Amino acid sequence: MIAEQGKRLDRAIYLISDEPYRKIVYDDAVVPSIFSNSTNSIIASSYSKDISIPGERIGYAAANPKAVFCEELAAGLALSSRILGFVNVSAFMQRVVGRIQGVSVDFSEYARKRNLICDGLSQGGYEF
Repeated sequence: MIAEQGKRLDRAIYLISDEPYRKIVYDDAVVPSIFSNSTNSIIASSYSKDISIPGERIGYAAANPKAVFCEELAAGLALSSRILGFVNVSAFMQRVVGRIQGVSVDFSEYARKRNLICDGLSQGGYEF
């Protein structure tokens, strides 16, 4: 659908997904990948939720390998990283994140708090 709209408008349409909460899902929900929905897609994410380090600005951008703009995106991200040097994470945290790929905190505490809020809202008459 996105590709057809791009052809109709005679321009590329880019799909960008901001996904720091991607791994925090409840009730066996599945979060689909945007890469299967659009060739020109980019994911921006953060480790702050996965490993429960709020306030740390550690994340990444990933482009669909089939995207036509990968080289330009990489160059733009590298340039913005140099210009906005104050947002670069410390060397120590870069090493930490490099060693904990695939690790996540136990989300059961998030689920407990979510259920507490949902139960309270439901008892108050809210439907959601």
